[in-house]
Amino acid sequence: EMLRSLVGSEMCIRDRAKSLSSTKADFMSIDSALWSWLHSDSNRFEQSTLRDYKSAISHHLSPRFGLMTVSELKAPDVKAWLNELKISNKRKNNILTPLRQCFEGLFMEEIIDKNPMLRVRNLSVNTREPKPFSNTEITQILDQLNGEGTLPFKNLIQFAFATGLRTSELIALRWTDVDLNNMRIQVKRARVRNNDKAPKTSSGHRFV
Repeated sequence: EMLRSLVGSEMCIRDRAKSLSSTKADFMSIDSALWSWLHSDSNRFEQSTLRDYKSAISHHLSPRFGLMTVSELKAPDVKAWLNELKISNKRKNNILTPLRQCFEGLFMEEIIDKNPMLRVRNLSVNTREPKPFSNTEITQILDQLNGEGTLPFKNLIQFAFATGLRTSELIALRWTDVDLNNMRIQVKRARVRNNDKAPKTSSGHRFV
């Protein structure tokens, strides 16, 4: 009987411990979870990405969901909120990224048993077909840069037309990237908000 009592007490303690561990999500606010995730993972992000995530949390996610606990968030709440936002679908998807990654981390750490963000799909985004300038239009643009003191700008724009570099890549280009002997340049960085960063994809790192 004493053995049964001891076993019963141990099971009660285990059940109590399990109960306490499973309620952590009931006390953690979404605001604190978001900032904790961003702080712990900040070294993985480029400065421009980090700034965007901070903006999304400060101006959108925390004002709407910050006071809720992580266990209270439901997919219909997020979907209804998205319908209220008067911004593009692309911007909505970007704003959701910190929330998605935060809740994925909470799920992997077993703080939550279900990830409601798995039920929230990214919204469709309409991509626009590029409309490059015609040769006539290029000539007209360059003709506008024939005034006094405009030669450096004309060279820059003409170089941009000839190479097809993105504006951020053009700004980040250095003389050490220019190989005049072989008439080529190496694209290996882009400047975003005064910070140089590597191209997003391997194809972005290229010779032109």
